[in-house]
Amino acid sequence: MSIAPVEVPTEGTAATHASPTPSRGARIWGIIDAAVWTAAVVGAVAAALLVHFGGFQITRVLSPSMEPTFSAGDLVVVRSVDSMDLNVGDVPMLPDPDEPAFLYVHRIISIQKDTERGEVSVVTQGDANPAADTPVTIVSEKVPQVVMSIPLGALNLSSITFNWSLWALGGAVAFFLILLFMPSRKKDDDESESL
Repeated sequence: MSIAPVEVPTEGTAATHASPTPSRGARIWGIIDAAVWTAAVVGAVAAALLVHFGGFQITRVLSPSMEPTFSAGDLVVVRSVDSMDLNVGDVPMLPDPDEPAFLYVHRIISIQKDTERGEVSVVTQGDANPAADTPVTIVSEKVPQVVMSIPLGALNLSSITFNWSLWALGGAVAFFLILLFMPSRKKDDDESESL
Protein backbone atom coordinates (compact mmCIF):
# COMPACT_ATOMS: atom_id res chain seq x y z
CA MET A 1 0.00 0.00 0.00
CA SER A 2 1.47 3.31 -1.01
CA ILE A 3 0.63 6.70 0.35
CA ALA A 4 0.33 9.61 -2.04
CA PRO A 5 2.30 12.68 -1.04
CA VAL A 6 0.20 15.64 0.06
CA GLU A 7 1.33 19.22 0.04
CA VAL A 8 0.74 20.75 3.46
CA PRO A 9 0.86 24.50 3.64
CA THR A 10 3.40 25.82 6.05
CA GLU A 11 2.74 28.60 8.49
CA GLY A 12 2.42 31.94 6.78
CA THR A 13 1.46 30.44 3.42
CA ALA A 14 -2.04 29.72 2.22
CA ALA A 15 -3.06 26.80 0.11
CA THR A 16 -4.56 27.90 -3.16
CA HIS A 17 -7.00 25.84 -5.06
CA ALA A 18 -8.12 26.66 -8.53
CA SER A 19 -11.88 26.41 -8.54
CA PRO A 20 -13.58 26.91 -11.85
CA THR A 21 -15.62 30.11 -11.97
CA PRO A 22 -18.88 29.81 -13.82
CA SER A 23 -19.24 32.00 -16.87
CA ARG A 24 -21.48 35.05 -16.78
CA GLY A 25 -24.06 33.29 -18.96
CA ALA A 26 -24.13 30.29 -16.62
CA ARG A 27 -24.65 32.58 -13.61
CA ILE A 28 -27.51 34.41 -15.38
CA TRP A 29 -29.19 31.11 -16.34
CA GLY A 30 -28.74 29.92 -12.76
CA ILE A 31 -30.53 33.01 -11.48
CA ILE A 32 -33.32 32.61 -14.05
CA ASP A 33 -33.66 28.92 -13.19
CA ALA A 34 -33.90 29.70 -9.47
CA ALA A 35 -36.45 32.47 -10.12
CA VAL A 36 -38.64 30.18 -12.25
CA TRP A 37 -38.59 27.40 -9.66
CA THR A 38 -39.28 29.86 -6.86
CA ALA A 39 -42.21 31.37 -8.77
CA ALA A 40 -43.60 27.90 -9.52
CA VAL A 41 -43.39 26.80 -5.89
CA VAL A 42 -44.82 30.07 -4.56
CA GLY A 43 -47.61 29.88 -7.15
CA ALA A 44 -48.43 26.27 -6.23
CA VAL A 45 -48.50 27.06 -2.52
CA ALA A 46 -50.61 30.18 -3.10
CA ALA A 47 -53.07 28.25 -5.29
CA ALA A 48 -53.34 25.45 -2.72
CA LEU A 49 -53.90 27.91 0.12
CA LEU A 50 -56.43 29.89 -1.92
CA VAL A 51 -58.40 26.76 -2.77
CA HIS A 52 -58.23 25.37 0.74
CA PHE A 53 -58.80 28.51 2.81
CA GLY A 54 -60.44 30.87 0.30
CA GLY A 55 -63.79 29.13 0.09
CA PHE A 56 -63.10 27.56 -3.29
CA GLN A 57 -63.85 23.96 -4.24
CA ILE A 58 -62.62 21.91 -7.16
CA THR A 59 -64.91 19.38 -8.75
CA ARG A 60 -64.76 17.23 -11.86
CA VAL A 61 -67.15 17.54 -14.82
CA LEU A 62 -68.73 14.15 -15.45
CA SER A 63 -70.58 14.65 -18.73
CA PRO A 64 -70.09 16.48 -22.04
CA SER A 65 -73.32 18.49 -21.61
CA MET A 66 -71.41 21.79 -21.29
CA GLU A 67 -69.13 21.36 -24.30
CA PRO A 68 -67.35 23.29 -25.68
CA THR A 69 -67.14 25.30 -22.43
CA PHE A 70 -66.28 22.26 -20.27
CA SER A 71 -65.55 18.71 -21.39
CA ALA A 72 -66.08 15.52 -19.45
CA GLY A 73 -63.04 15.12 -17.17
CA ASP A 74 -62.32 18.84 -16.88
CA LEU A 75 -62.05 20.37 -13.44
CA VAL A 76 -64.10 23.39 -12.43
CA VAL A 77 -63.32 25.73 -9.57
CA VAL A 78 -66.44 26.94 -7.77
CA ARG A 79 -66.94 29.54 -5.08
CA SER A 80 -70.05 30.28 -3.04
CA VAL A 81 -71.88 33.44 -4.08
CA ASP A 82 -75.07 35.04 -2.85
CA SER A 83 -77.99 33.45 -4.71
CA MET A 84 -79.52 36.90 -5.32
CA ASP A 85 -76.35 37.85 -7.26
CA LEU A 86 -76.88 35.14 -9.89
CA ASN A 87 -77.66 36.31 -13.43
CA VAL A 88 -78.48 34.85 -16.82
CA GLY A 89 -75.29 33.41 -18.27
CA ASP A 90 -73.80 32.37 -14.90
CA VAL A 91 -72.91 28.70 -14.36
CA PRO A 92 -73.91 27.58 -10.84
CA MET A 93 -73.53 24.11 -9.33
CA LEU A 94 -77.06 22.98 -8.46
CA PRO A 95 -78.74 19.84 -7.13
CA ASP A 96 -80.53 17.77 -9.77
CA PRO A 97 -84.31 18.14 -9.18
CA ASP A 98 -84.78 14.40 -9.82
CA GLU A 99 -81.78 13.29 -7.70
CA PRO A 100 -80.92 15.99 -5.09
CA ALA A 101 -77.70 14.18 -4.07
CA PHE A 102 -76.37 14.65 -7.62
CA LEU A 103 -74.95 18.08 -8.49
CA TYR A 104 -74.58 19.50 -11.99
CA VAL A 105 -73.20 22.65 -13.62
CA HIS A 106 -75.25 24.25 -16.40
CA ARG A 107 -75.69 27.78 -17.65
CA ILE A 108 -78.62 29.90 -16.39
CA ILE A 109 -80.92 30.82 -19.29
CA SER A 110 -83.78 32.27 -17.22
CA ILE A 111 -83.99 33.61 -13.67
CA GLN A 112 -86.68 34.97 -11.35
CA LYS A 113 -85.80 36.46 -7.97
CA ASP A 114 -88.29 36.69 -5.09
CA THR A 115 -86.55 38.99 -2.61
CA GLU A 116 -89.41 38.84 -0.10
CA ARG A 117 -89.17 35.07 0.31
CA GLY A 118 -85.44 34.92 -0.44
CA GLU A 119 -85.91 32.45 -3.28
CA VAL A 120 -84.36 32.36 -6.71
CA SER A 121 -85.89 30.22 -9.47
CA VAL A 122 -83.62 29.38 -12.36
CA VAL A 123 -83.88 27.49 -15.60
CA THR A 124 -80.55 26.08 -16.76
CA GLN A 125 -79.34 24.37 -19.89
CA GLY A 126 -76.13 22.64 -20.82
CA ASP A 127 -74.34 24.39 -23.68
CA ALA A 128 -74.42 21.14 -25.69
CA ASN A 129 -77.99 20.19 -24.74
CA PRO A 130 -80.87 20.89 -27.14
CA ALA A 131 -83.45 21.47 -24.36
CA ALA A 132 -83.62 23.33 -21.06
CA ASP A 133 -83.40 21.54 -17.71
CA THR A 134 -86.20 21.25 -15.17
CA PRO A 135 -86.55 24.58 -13.30
CA VAL A 136 -84.83 24.72 -9.91
CA THR A 137 -85.78 26.89 -6.95
CA ILE A 138 -82.82 27.93 -4.83
CA VAL A 139 -83.79 28.58 -1.22
CA SER A 140 -80.29 28.86 0.27
CA GLU A 141 -78.44 32.16 0.54
CA LYS A 142 -75.22 30.84 -0.99
CA VAL A 143 -74.78 28.88 -4.21
CA PRO A 144 -71.54 27.46 -5.66
CA GLN A 145 -70.76 29.20 -8.96
CA VAL A 146 -68.10 28.22 -11.47
CA VAL A 147 -65.32 30.80 -11.52
CA MET A 148 -62.71 28.92 -13.54
CA SER A 149 -62.16 25.70 -15.45
CA ILE A 150 -59.07 23.55 -15.78
CA PRO A 151 -59.16 21.65 -19.08
CA LEU A 152 -58.18 18.06 -18.32
CA GLY A 153 -60.80 16.28 -20.42
CA ALA A 154 -58.16 14.51 -22.48
CA LEU A 155 -56.71 12.90 -19.33
CA ASN A 156 -58.35 9.92 -17.68
CA LEU A 157 -59.02 11.09 -14.14
CA SER A 158 -61.91 8.75 -13.39
CA SER A 159 -60.06 6.96 -10.60
CA ILE A 160 -59.11 10.12 -8.70
CA THR A 161 -61.46 10.73 -5.77
CA PHE A 162 -59.53 12.84 -3.30
CA ASN A 163 -59.62 16.38 -1.98
CA TRP A 164 -57.49 18.32 -4.48
CA SER A 165 -56.69 21.21 -2.19
CA LEU A 166 -55.24 18.99 0.54
CA TRP A 167 -53.16 17.04 -1.96
CA ALA A 168 -51.83 20.24 -3.55
CA LEU A 169 -50.98 21.69 -0.14
CA GLY A 170 -49.34 18.43 0.94
CA GLY A 171 -47.33 18.28 -2.28
CA ALA A 172 -46.09 21.83 -1.80
CA VAL A 173 -45.07 21.11 1.80
CA ALA A 174 -43.28 17.92 0.73
CA PHE A 175 -41.45 19.85 -2.00
CA PHE A 176 -40.29 22.47 0.52
CA LEU A 177 -39.12 19.75 2.93
CA ILE A 178 -37.13 18.09 0.16
CA LEU A 179 -35.50 21.42 -0.69
CA LEU A 180 -34.82 22.12 2.97
CA PHE A 181 -33.01 18.84 3.59
CA MET A 182 -31.37 18.48 0.17
CA PRO A 183 -27.60 18.82 0.51
CA SER A 184 -26.20 21.90 -1.11
CA ARG A 185 -23.70 21.44 -3.92
CA LYS A 186 -21.81 24.54 -2.76
CA LYS A 187 -21.35 23.04 0.72
CA ASP A 188 -19.99 19.80 -0.80
CA ASP A 189 -17.54 21.77 -2.95
CA ASP A 190 -16.31 23.74 0.10
CA GLU A 191 -15.75 20.54 2.11
CA SER A 192 -13.80 18.88 -0.70
CA GLU A 193 -11.58 21.94 -1.02
CA SER A 194 -10.70 21.86 2.68
CA LEU A 195 -9.37 18.28 2.48
